[in-house]
Amino acid sequence: MKFRGFFRPLTAVLATIVLACVAAPAALAEQDYIGLRSGPSDAYPVIFEVSDDRTLRPLVRRGSWLKMTDERNAGWLHVDELHRVRSMPADEMWMLINDARPGTTRVEFSLASQSSYALGVLGRVYGLDAYLRHTRNPEGYTSWSLTEAGYVMKFSTPADTVRLQADVGLGVALQSDGNEYWGEDTDAVPVLTGGADVIWASGRYFEIGARGFVGVSLNEELNVRPGAALLWRIRI
Repeated sequence: MKFRGFFRPLTAVLATIVLACVAAPAALAEQDYIGLRSGPSDAYPVIFEVSDDRTLRPLVRRGSWLKMTDERNAGWLHVDELHRVRSMPADEMWMLINDARPGTTRVEFSLASQSSYALGVLGRVYGLDAYLRHTRNPEGYTSWSLTEAGYVMKFSTPADTVRLQADVGLGVALQSDGNEYWGEDTDAVPVLTGGADVIWASGRYFEIGARGFVGVSLNEELNVRPGAALLWRIRI
């Protein structure tokens, strides 16, 4: 009986050690590392990584990118990644995000040469610039529509406010009975799309541009439908 009081504390200590050994690998597995880049763009390489619980302090902002430091090293982090920095207070994080707006998301409206109009959204998906666009020609019995998605590739910036880019995507076209714009099919027609844009940033939140594009129906007819459009974008 007199040994029972001795073994109880020893049992508690052993149980604590066992629980710590079990919990430690799980805690390590949940550890997240944030990559800081050598410049304010995804094109720059990650120069070092810090754990998500490391205290990071912003030094300077360039567009939607922040130069952060842990007082030993410094690198660039996009504002969309700030939520991963667990040491940053929520109010400071949202202030930095709002100061960096407009971000990379754009809402687009365009008028095209085939008496059609389009609504679209452009943004970043898995680090790449992507778009989703719906085009419609409402001309009575010749009406048709095209819903497409794809990626945008920037290939030149001749000036600070001018950007040249291209896009490629896949879509699904629908047309009214008797209309053969995309072929004789009355059902959905798959369409391969591509285009090139000239974009002018007319202000902090607005962009104006011109676009040349082509759609190729992926059916027996292989109809090629080129066109041109004027577009307006709002950056949000």
